[in-house]
Amino acid sequence: MILTKAELIASLHGEVRILLHLISKVEPPMLDYRPTPKQRSMLELLQYLTLVGPIHMRGALAPAFDIDAWRAEWTAGEATAKMLNLDAIRDSIASQPALYETMLGGCTNERLRGEIAMFGHTASRGS
Repeated sequence: MILTKAELIASLHGEVRILLHLISKVEPPMLDYRPTPKQRSMLELLQYLTLVGPIHMRGALAPAFDIDAWRAEWTAGEATAKMLNLDAIRDSIASQPALYETMLGGCTNERLRGEIAMFGHTASRGS
């Protein structure tokens, strides 16, 4: 299924709405919870969620995917994300709809249908 730009933006808004709802259920004592010793804690997962959407969107919208540039951006973004507390995480995720609209603003439906290879897989930019 190929989404139009408007459908993709609406879908991303919905994902953020769900994340914000779930974050509203998190209380500070829950932040250190880790399902198993090797898995992310609740806080680490929430910090990761502030980064993963925007960085993948930038990668997908680039003229060509550059893994080295992506890694550098990931490293910088991850360092910033690790400093966020629950309130800052909530604010960061709440700002993502506007960020997605800005990032997709000049993108045409045809460009979203165009293919890009990322992480060894080829798919449409919009997917």
